[in-house]
Amino acid sequence: MTKMEIIMCPPKYMSSGIRNNKWMEDYEGDIEVNTDIAMKQFFDLYSSISQHAFVWLLPPMKGLQDQVYVANVACVLPHLDKTAVLANFKADGRPGEEEVVDDLLEDLGYDYMQCPYNFEGEAELKWIRDNIYVGGYGQRSSNEGYDWMEKKYDMKIIRLKETDPYLYHVDCSIFPLDQENVLLSTQTIAKETVQKIERVANVIPVSKQFAYESMCNVLRVGSILFCCGQINNDPDVTSAMNNEIIDICRRFGIQPVFIDLSEYSKSGAALSCMCMHLTYDKVKFRYP
Repeated sequence: MTKMEIIMCPPKYMSSGIRNNKWMEDYEGDIEVNTDIAMKQFFDLYSSISQHAFVWLLPPMKGLQDQVYVANVACVLPHLDKTAVLANFKADGRPGEEEVVDDLLEDLGYDYMQCPYNFEGEAELKWIRDNIYVGGYGQRSSNEGYDWMEKKYDMKIIRLKETDPYLYHVDCSIFPLDQENVLLSTQTIAKETVQKIERVANVIPVSKQFAYESMCNVLRVGSILFCCGQINNDPDVTSAMNNEIIDICRRFGIQPVFIDLSEYSKSGAALSCMCMHLTYDKVKFRYP
């Protein structure tokens, strides 16, 4: 079986100099990034993922403080052959990241185009199955961008309006566990949007508190679910969420793996932000 392919980028120039999201604005204490800790945590994650997937590493570029969060630079469209949409960043400090990934996509033979409207990559567009996606808009990405994608790439995009400033990308609110089941932050999403998603997938509800703790910001590779091991300073909250993840994984026959990424909370980011799919596992599972 061909291994899943993922893109990552080492955090050599990671910085909190530009506070470009609500988590960073509210961060208390020393927000300066400890690069040594960030590097160690990154390569802990990289070494764990690379045992199960092929990982391409982008070259870190000076001046791109958030380049480690490669899920924002582009989105591969798995219903088409080797096709990707590049980001058109709205957030301060992020433009230029897409220029690094397009070299790799070109070398690998991908057809790609930059979205003509604000769009922040895979973190905003989650694939369910076939040509069905969920797209987040309202804070970093525009609804007009999804109109453009639907016409150009023959896609069906369920629009999810982001209204909570702490859940500013769609990967904070939804994670497709497989092609038939999704984790979904039902308490923070409009009821009609939840109902639209329920028509295409079985919804496993995630509480608002756990969405804030990055329960949806995970990565599945085969039978492994990679999760943030520590985000909140309250160990009781972290323990409760991790126990819920373990219970879900048990029902699906998945093995959870928890990685400490605490240094990345200074950027208001989590595990899924650090990984961009080049390929996906196209396997359907029945809900237990």
